[in-house]
Amino acid sequence: MTPVTVATAWVDLAALALSAGGLVVLLLAGMAQRSWRAGVEMALSLWMAAILLRLSGLHSWQNLAAAAVVLLIRYMVSVALHFRRPPHKGQR
Repeated sequence: MTPVTVATAWVDLAALALSAGGLVVLLLAGMAQRSWRAGVEMALSLWMAAILLRLSGLHSWQNLAAAAVVLLIRYMVSVALHFRRPPHKGQR
């Protein structure tokens, strides 16, 4: 294996760990707070970090497009979560 291949493998492994961490954070926040808001924002941040890490390892238009899509989704969900108000006490 060449050093570039080994480095790419480590970058892929780190990106996979960040992606899995995003799922774990999402599930833990949902179970602990019974609210997915904080978990969704943190998971999206971890997924964004994973896609940027992959983009640093492999320079391709497909990875760049994936990063742009994840960034756009993260922005739209973040804006939607901040504008949505939770119900008042006593309401469901």
